[in-house]
Amino acid sequence: MEDLSQMKNGDQVYGLNNVEVKASLSAIACVHADCWQVCDQYSYPWLPTDDFWFRVDPQPSWSNLKECYGLRIGKEATALLDEYVMRHDEIFSRLQKCPRTIVHGDLRADNLLIDNNDQNNPNILIIDWQTVTISAAAIDVAFLILGSEPPAERHGHFKDLVSHWHSHLVSLGVKNYSFSEAYSDVRLASLACLSAPIKAFAELGGPNFKNAKEAQLAECFIFRHIEASVELNLSEIL
Repeated sequence: MEDLSQMKNGDQVYGLNNVEVKASLSAIACVHADCWQVCDQYSYPWLPTDDFWFRVDPQPSWSNLKECYGLRIGKEATALLDEYVMRHDEIFSRLQKCPRTIVHGDLRADNLLIDNNDQNNPNILIIDWQTVTISAAAIDVAFLILGSEPPAERHGHFKDLVSHWHSHLVSLGVKNYSFSEAYSDVRLASLACLSAPIKAFAELGGPNFKNAKEAQLAECFIFRHIEASVELNLSEIL
């Protein structure tokens, strides 16, 4: 770790700026491209498939979250989440049709080491691979952008960020995967990731959080993911 002493840990509550998100997408694209569409449970029998910490039945926890935060997230978001919860399994089934590879599964600011010596081109090291799984590459992209980039920073940049990831994949040899397909896949993955704020709220003890840090972390998941789902009009792909 001595060689990494110049790097700082990312902070989920503080979030990532747009340049840091792009650098993180470049880093994960290298992993995605290396096993693109050649990664399955037979090639890597020790790896789980489509195994995400937030992939659970969201209904019980959503009822509680909606009671506590419904007024703050608004009617449009509440209606979207109601529909999502009912179609949760179907959405993850649709995600299985997206290109598959090795996926980090929890790609967010807390799991990054960042060297900002060159603020226009930060060096990113992705850590904490205990959640790795074989699944849709788009999950990592959606989870990172929606969960770690504050709305004011992300606004208007979503498509450009997906394009950056896609361009990096192509430069690394990925073929027969258009930007249109990539964008559609990441939007679908963004929908699937709506389980994350629901699960985080429950795991962190909401609404009776033990401390301010846990409350801040839960609300980062809740407001970032849910605000993005409305901004990106994800209801149209339900």
